[in-house]
Amino acid sequence: MSVVVEKKAYSASPNYITLTPVGETLSEKMFEMGIDATEFAKRCELPEETIQKLLKAEIPLSQEIAKKIETVTWMSADLLLRLDERYYRNLAFHKDHPDYPVL
Repeated sequence: MSVVVEKKAYSASPNYITLTPVGETLSEKMFEMGIDATEFAKRCELPEETIQKLLKAEIPLSQEIAKKIETVTWMSADLLLRLDERYYRNLAFHKDHPDYPVL
């Protein structure tokens, strides 16, 4: 006796996009650490202006900056870079599809 099981294909793609810049993640981490942007910049050995621009999503995250942030926060540089890349990819998608839901 054999049983035939019908396989269905399901899409794992959500029907919305998220627009969360890496700066939000960094802001939360700074809050957890109890420090402000000035102190965070000092610990990362970066100009405060760079940190402020990251927090406002005015510049993308570079590998060099991600590595410096990793040494201070213990957050993986690769993770931070993937989060940043996803934000900019989703932002570009949203510009092309403005009616697509954003969470």
